[in-house]
Order: sequence, then C-alpha cells, then structure tokens
Amino acid sequence: MIKTLLSASAIVFTLCAPALAQPVAPKPAPAVIVTAVPVKLELTVKVGAETRTHQLVIPEDSCGTVQDKAAAYEDTIRVCTILRPTGMKLEVDWSVRTGPNEYRTSWGAYVTRGTTLDVGRTGAARFTLAIK
Repeated sequence: MIKTLLSASAIVFTLCAPALAQPVAPKPAPAVIVTAVPVKLELTVKVGAETRTHQLVIPEDSCGTVQDKAAAYEDTIRVCTILRPTGMKLEVDWSVRTGPNEYRTSWGAYVTRGTTLDVGRTGAARFTLAIK
C-alpha cells in the first residue's frame, strides 16, 4: 500500500510540476509616445497710437516670458499653459510701462486654440492674446 501511495504521489507530482513553475510574466504594453503640440501665441500691446506685437511659442503645460524694454516703454508678459481634463488653462501675468504710466494685470482663463482674448482699461493700455 505504501508502494502504491508513493507511486501515485510521484505520478501526481510529475503531472503537476509544470503547473507549479513560475508563471511567465506578460509582455509589457508598448510605450505610448505622447507628442506635445506647441502653443503659438500672438501677444499685442496697444497703448494710445502705439502697437507692439510679440510672438511666443511654448510647449503645452509650461510657461514662457516676453520682455521688451526701450526708453519710452517696457513690456513684461508671462504666459503659462496648464492642461486640465476640462481643457487648456492660461495663466497670464502682464505689465506694461509707457512713459510714467504703468499698468499690471494677472488673470486666468480656460481656452481653446483659435481663441482671442482682450484685456485692459478703456482708453488706456490694452492687451490682446491670440492662441493659434
């Protein structure tokens, strides 16, 4: 009886041994390459009869700054794009000095490409931002 029990155990072990081996790990999924599409911005500053236009190209989910300084004026514009599930959010910090006058503003907005935003004071400094 012991001989039969040992024989049966040996047969069961031989048949089940491959199932006890380490399972083969599944192959990893191929890497997905995400290509960020640059955000092209056209920034226009208008003060009185003067108009200054700046172009800025930044990657999605990053920031860019434009600084333009001369004796008669100074423009400083910082734009950040933040990707959210609801769309792209812009955060803008803008200041302009023309002669002794200075104007500053900070704001944020959810936008899509092709949107144009206009900010400023009536009869004074105006800032237009176009997302291409």
